[in-house]
Amino acid sequence: IIMKYILKPFGQLLICGALLLFGSGCSKFLEETDPSNLTMDNYFTKPEHAASSVNAIYSSLIPMTQAGNDGGPWEIMEFATGLADAESGEAFNNIIVKRLINTSDNIHSLTWWNSQYKGIQNANLAIAKIPGITMDENNKNKFLGEARFLRAYFYFNLVRIFGKVPL
Repeated sequence: IIMKYILKPFGQLLICGALLLFGSGCSKFLEETDPSNLTMDNYFTKPEHAASSVNAIYSSLIPMTQAGNDGGPWEIMEFATGLADAESGEAFNNIIVKRLINTSDNIHSLTWWNSQYKGIQNANLAIAKIPGITMDENNKNKFLGEARFLRAYFYFNLVRIFGKVPL
């Protein structure tokens, strides 16, 4: 009876106390920084970082070339001209563009909007951070030129599709 009512709960309490005591003694281990974790403070320090930041801008061109059952965002430019035709039932997003009643719930328009502004965001980051990297000036100017051109290209696309857009 003593073992059942006294020793068993006491043993459980002792085990819980030991776990709490020994489990909280590793604060130094938990304060280590991860050297592979890239942040704004430790990135943009090498020429390779400049190249990868410009390459990231190009990735915003990919979503416009994707296509699914309902066509693809690249078709927005064609259907708005009236030269292309889409009257099949599964191409609803293209039909509303063709009829010039494109709305914000059109997935193709949303893809253009989001991907172009993501490209602008990446270009702005590269333009702001690349000048601080110690590297060959010709390469630095090349990367900055690419970033500025792509930013202008994204704005050009946005203006062609949506008219006046926020900077």
